[in-house]
Amino acid sequence: MKKADGLNKAIGETVKELRLERNMSQEKLAEKCDSSVVYISEIERGIKNPTATTLMNIALSFEIKMSELIKKVEERISY
Repeated sequence: MKKADGLNKAIGETVKELRLERNMSQEKLAEKCDSSVVYISEIERGIKNPTATTLMNIALSFEIKMSELIKKVEERISY
């Protein structure tokens, strides 16, 4: 597996975990991020590589700092 694939998977798992912790649907997250449900689903499945802007919007939707989101992603990655 390429490192980028591992990163996308870690981002997706983190986004999904945070979304479920907040009892938020993909539809609601997509709405808060001004994105599509398909795109959120693809991020969660590790298919899409979200931009920094998208990650910021996701963090804001979860009412956390972007740095906190990144820290949670990094905890899932083994270097």
